[in-house]
Amino acid sequence: MDVFKQLDQAVAAAVVEFKKEYGRDAKLEDGDEFVTVFNNAVLVLSFEGDTLHTKFIGGKPYRVDMTLAIYESEEEKMENRIEKFKEIMNPCKDRIPPVVLDYLIDNGFFTTPASINHHGAYMGALFDHSLAVTEQLLNLTNRLGLKWDFEESPRIVGMFHDLCKMDNYQRTSSGEWGYNNEIILPGHGEKSAIMTLQLLPLSDEELYCIRWHMGAFDDKENWNSYGRAVSKYPNVLYTHTADMIASQIMGV
Repeated sequence: MDVFKQLDQAVAAAVVEFKKEYGRDAKLEDGDEFVTVFNNAVLVLSFEGDTLHTKFIGGKPYRVDMTLAIYESEEEKMENRIEKFKEIMNPCKDRIPPVVLDYLIDNGFFTTPASINHHGAYMGALFDHSLAVTEQLLNLTNRLGLKWDFEESPRIVGMFHDLCKMDNYQRTSSGEWGYNNEIILPGHGEKSAIMTLQLLPLSDEELYCIRWHMGAFDDKENWNSYGRAVSKYPNVLYTHTADMIASQIMGV
């Protein structure tokens, strides 16, 4: 068979697969790429300006059973975050009503940034940060032998300490994230404590760990109250430490 004819057929077959995947009316746009794997070659279709480019890479493709997160869709990333939430919070399932997860999904816990100008300034980082704080608080608990009123407390405190941020940010007309200037309940630690209490009961220790997780970054006039909280509930200090590790060292 003529080589050029076979290459044309391969391109046509790749276009058919593209239509199957994205719809009969779908078209490659400027900067898009579509990869098709044949038995002994890989074809990359790309579109730049008004020109369709084809690149064949010969040789047997070798499949590696590995998913690269950088190429996941936002829907896939959200699904993975939800599964991670279920996994790490499973020991708390008797304390967390099933409707809590629905509430978190509906109110952006898995899609909102952790900040706009600081750590975790990307879509979905609020959960990523909360997960990191939970993991660090569990790590500190295990390594330092921290004592909690309830075994599941580090998970509840770590995961819900920043619920206040769920409505702090919103999409602007340009598609970028900006501050929500119409929030009804302002605040940080105290706001997270209130929001968590609306979802599930908290022990006093859990309540104060969430309220004072900002440590000395809270308003200066509150420092004495923060100090008293640490004296009565030492895990307040370790909650702040876990938050700082996640945000300042891990950058999440």
